[in-house]
Order: sequence, then C-alpha cells, then structure tokens
Amino acid sequence: RFGFKSRGLGDVYKRQVHALRDGLTGVAHLTNEEQTTWFQLARAAVDLAGIDPSRVHPCTSEEFPTRAKRPTYSVLGTERSDLPTLPPWRESLPQLVREQIGRIT
Repeated sequence: RFGFKSRGLGDVYKRQVHALRDGLTGVAHLTNEEQTTWFQLARAAVDLAGIDPSRVHPCTSEEFPTRAKRPTYSVLGTERSDLPTLPPWRESLPQLVREQIGRIT
C-alpha cells in the first residue's frame, strides 16, 4: 500500500507510485522527456520563480565542490518499455516550481 503525498514531487513521483501499484519490480529510472543540464534546469526554475535567471551562472564539475567524482557527461533516461512516458521537463517544471514556492511561503 502506498500512502505517500505527492505534493511537491511532480510527475516522476506520481508515475512511479502508479507503476509500483501496477506491479513494477527491479531498478527503474524514470525521467521527464528531453535532455537538459543542471544549469539550464536551474535557470528555468529560477525564472519561473520570478527571480532574474542571469543570477545563475554555469560551472564545471571541477568547480563544483563535491566528494563524488562527477562523470564528464551523463544523462538519466527512461529506458524500460514498461514505464510510463512523462511529458517534457519544461512542461512539468512550472507546476513543480509553484508547489515548491507554496511550501516556503
């Protein structure tokens, strides 16, 4: 039984719960359609939040402090045919940003 609240977790969470209810097993990577970078995602989210996106600046993996070694290029994708298709990330982001803003205001 899955009694989680989906508030603030967007399409991916909602679809994962439905897939689990339908009997999904194993490792599953579920993402919205279309590729982006963390920089592009951050700029889009900040812009939707009403903040000047020019305040977001790109950086390389070497410039970003983390203990984990970052790959030069990596894209998380949905490769299993038994997973639901999600809309492009740009279509889902506005709702997620609205939900997150609602949590902090």
